[in-house]
Amino acid sequence: MRFNKRFVGHIPIRINDIDETRMFYARALGLRHSGTAGLREDAINVMTGDAICFMSCGEMHHDFAGFQAHDLKFNVIPVSRDDMHHFSFTLQPDVSIPDFKDHLNSESIAYRDGAAIPDPTETYTEHNCVHFRDPNGHFVEVHAAEVDKDAR
Repeated sequence: MRFNKRFVGHIPIRINDIDETRMFYARALGLRHSGTAGLREDAINVMTGDAICFMSCGEMHHDFAGFQAHDLKFNVIPVSRDDMHHFSFTLQPDVSIPDFKDHLNSESIAYRDGAAIPDPTETYTEHNCVHFRDPNGHFVEVHAAEVDKDAR
């Protein structure tokens, strides 16, 4: 079987605080909270020690999920900001990077121009990409739709 086109199903990350993370991604990126699974004795997340927060970009139940890890006594296991490097979101075609920067400024979210890592291909520039850290220390990259137009 040959696959011509693939899409990311969802991005799961480890988080420190479900409520703080949920509110941050709603403010920063307009993601919609689509569900939370707490720790229950009858659920598989007790086996994994995770409470889960699901967030949606719009069409799917969740494009993004935050997993809050717990030890056997249900204490939160802190996330290290070095657990992963970064993940990226693409803006809708009618939203520019300057518009998005205005939004981040209005939400008092500090950002830097350009990609989260140096880009030798110069696809990501300070004019079409920004990055910032979430409350867990993860790098979040946001870029303009034209960066991905040839990848679709």
